[in-house]
Formats: sequence, C-alpha cells, structure tokens
Amino acid sequence: MPLWALVGGAAVIAVIGTYPYYGSNAYVLSLLGKFLCFAIFALSIDLIWGFTGILSLGQAVYFGIGAYFVALSLKINYAMTHPTRYGGNFPDFMEWNGLTELPGFMTPLISTPFAVLCALVVPTLLALLFGVITFKRHIYGVYCAVITLAESLILQDFIIEYQAYTGGFNGITDYSNYATPAFLWVILAVVVVFFVAARALTHSRVGTVLKSIRDKTCARNSWATTSPTTASSCSAPPRSWPRRPARSMPPGSGSSPSSTPGLCSRSRA
Repeated sequence: MPLWALVGGAAVIAVIGTYPYYGSNAYVLSLLGKFLCFAIFALSIDLIWGFTGILSLGQAVYFGIGAYFVALSLKINYAMTHPTRYGGNFPDFMEWNGLTELPGFMTPLISTPFAVLCALVVPTLLALLFGVITFKRHIYGVYCAVITLAESLILQDFIIEYQAYTGGFNGITDYSNYATPAFLWVILAVVVVFFVAARALTHSRVGTVLKSIRDKTCARNSWATTSPTTASSCSAPPRSWPRRPARSMPPGSGSSPSSTPGLCSRSRA
C-alpha cells in the first residue's frame, strides 16, 4: 500500500476516533456510527462486484437481515424497561398490530449477544445457500443481477406483509440511544479489521482467483496447481492450433527448439 494511503487512512481513523473529545453533538456521533456501518457494506460490494465482477443487486438483503436481528433485540430490551404508551412491555409496533405479548420465537432475542450471533450466522448461511444454488447452475451476468434484485424485492414484501413482527414501512425505531463514544470506537475497530482482512484476501491466492473470475483468464482453472503436467495444460496451446515446424536455434541461446508461446504463462516460485 502506498505511503500516502497509509497516512491518509490513519488520519481519517484519528479524526473519527477522537470526535468524542472535540465534538459533543450526539446526532453527529450517531451519524458517524451509521456511516461506518455502511463502510462495511461498501467493502462487501467492492469484493463481490469490484474484484469478482459479479453484480449483486440484493447485497442489502443480508446486511438488512443482520441489522434486523440486532435492532429487534435492542427494541425488545428497551420495551421491557420502558413501557409503551399502551402500557405493554414489548415493542409498540406489535401492539399496534394486535399482538398481546412478545412472540415465543422472538424470546431468545432478549439476549443481545445471541442476536449478534444470529446477525452473523443467519445471513451467512442464506448467502451460502443462494451462492450454491446460483453458481452451481452457472448463472452469471445479468441473470444473476436480476435474481438478486428479485431477492431484495421478496424481502421487502416480507417485511411489509408481516409488519406485526418487523415494523413494516416504519421499521424499528425508538430502541434507546446507543450513540456513545464506546459504541463509535467498537464500530471503528470492526471497520478497520474488516478492511485489513479484505485487503489481505484480495492480495492472496484466493484474491487472484476472484480477479480471474472477473477477467475470465485461465488462472481461475490453474489455481492451486501443484502438478507440472496440470499446469502445462494451461500454458500449452489448444490441439486444434496449426503446428509450425520447429526451427533450429543457434547454440547457447538458452531456448528449446520446441518451445511454443503459451496462453497465460506464469512464473512459479
């Protein structure tokens, strides 16, 4: 990474991380936390679209599912200690829609650590399932984009249809004020960790495969090759190519008379 990028990144982190010491606006503090959350979302878009070349219009589905788990947990805990205007100890939007108590399947979300775990595991499993179904059937390009768009519309309709459990159009609001300096520092640390991990991934052999999927080179097929015979299948020209007669090379030239330019020759350590 260039020196100017390191210095600029460190300066941005310092400005955001020290805001509680030179700023006292709680609204700005909450905005900084929101922007940092969207920065993590932008990293995922950069990985799947920028490096891999797969246009996903439903990336917000998994981001939103994780956010809903945590927001529901915070809302439930806040309602338990701050009764609503109707006197209930469960989220107000559930009362508006005729529920008289917290649904049993939402009871585990009272534990915020469990909700955070669900926010990490459930979207990951759904994305894995979608990826297996889609890419095993070789669905790429515009077809993949259309399917992911439909995926986001399905989630939107689900949230609106079951508004008694999700809040509908209004979403989940009034779950106390968690915009504290500690909250900002935790999100900032998570963003830095994810950025470093994403950069390490893109500069690894796996990152080379991701970029080769985007560029459609034969490096995708020869990744992790350890056999010289298998590697030569990538560098050798197709059998249908016309073969030129071998030319005699002057002594000491260091080249084999039968050498033929490869399709994507690469150096091996």
